[in-house]
Amino acid sequence: MCEKVCPILHKEIVQNKPLAYACINKDEIVRLESSSGGLFTLIAEQVIDNGGVVFGASFDKSFLVVHSYAKTK
Repeated sequence: MCEKVCPILHKEIVQNKPLAYACINKDEIVRLESSSGGLFTLIAEQVIDNGGVVFGASFDKSFLVVHSYAKTK
């Protein structure tokens, strides 16, 4: 009985492969000035083009976080 349910003798093989995507902006200038490969710029432009508002955060000269938003490009 024990041998039939023993997890050491009957190891369950789990083959869940994680799903991942990689993206970069084709615009080299945007990509080189970005920490996200330029992906944030592409997503933000798409949101604005569809009437949305983009929110973000950056650092000021004193390294304090500044929250901002954009309705236009």
